[in-house]
Amino acid sequence: KAKTILASIDKFVLGELGIEIERERERVAFAISSDEIEGRIDPFFYKPYFKTLQRAIESKNYSELGELVEFAKETWDQKSIFDNQFPYIEISNIDTTNGEIAKTDFVPVAEAPSRAKMIVREGDIIVSTTRPNRGAITPISKEQDGFIASTGFAILRDLKNSKVLKDYLFVALRASLSLQQMEQRTTGGNYPAITTEDLKKIKIVVPELKTQEKIITGVKMIYNKARNLRQEAETVIVEAQKQTAEMIFA
Repeated sequence: KAKTILASIDKFVLGELGIEIERERERVAFAISSDEIEGRIDPFFYKPYFKTLQRAIESKNYSELGELVEFAKETWDQKSIFDNQFPYIEISNIDTTNGEIAKTDFVPVAEAPSRAKMIVREGDIIVSTTRPNRGAITPISKEQDGFIASTGFAILRDLKNSKVLKDYLFVALRASLSLQQMEQRTTGGNYPAITTEDLKKIKIVVPELKTQEKIITGVKMIYNKARNLRQEAETVIVEAQKQTAEMIFA
């Protein structure tokens, strides 16, 4: 039930934005004209579905991500700040179902991985640049201020204007409209990745603030409902394990 509820978020967001996109056909043949070439020669980038996606976004008020928010480049020298160990956020620590940090690893400073260099601050939104379409995107809380994140994340920090709310930006980035754009712009084989420059080109639909607030509230309600269901499920599992053990060892 929790998974079903979480899956409804995208439909809710698209509905509030007034966007409807036809499902992509699994097999399709298409031609690419020379005036469409944008520096990429791989056919995947030019799939008709992505054109449909872009038209849907451009029919609304939108801005490119790089126009909305600054990308932070604050790094750690892997020597100062921490005495013995440091809190480290890796891509695998992000729960892609809800955009939360499932756990934080504490690593000895002497054993710091080469990728452990990005300093995150309260209010940041960190976006995985490796397989970004999975949605490993999460906000940084007050308790996580000063933590170290992998260089596999892009760090979104200060908003450039007041026409977008940070909480809405987090929701919008995890919506299919953004994740599919990220997928389109990735390159690589087993671990496709998106560059920071391409991430900045992702187009974000920016409705009026009242609509943004409504979307934020609605998504939070869905997350809370799913969280409550998971907690209920965990309680049931623990009780079942207890009863099983009593039956076995009685």
